[in-house]
Amino acid sequence: MIVRAYERYSMTGSNRVSLSVSILAVGDRMEVSLTTSGGSEAVFFKLNIFGEQAFMDRAIEALDAFDAG
Repeated sequence: MIVRAYERYSMTGSNRVSLSVSILAVGDRMEVSLTTSGGSEAVFFKLNIFGEQAFMDRAIEALDAFDAG
C-alpha cells in the first residue's frame, strides 16, 4: 500500500487544499482512492469547494492518462 499527500494553494477559495492518494495492489489487482480536503471560513457549511473539485479533477485526469498509456 502506498499513501501520498499533496497540498496546494487555491486562489479560488483563498485557502490551501490537500489531496490524499491511497494505492493498494494485491496480485494483479490495483485500487486507487482519492480524497480532497480544504479549509473554509464558513460557520455552518462549506462554501468554497471549487479548489478541492479542481484538484480532484486534475488527479483523475492524471490517472486516466496513466491508464491509457
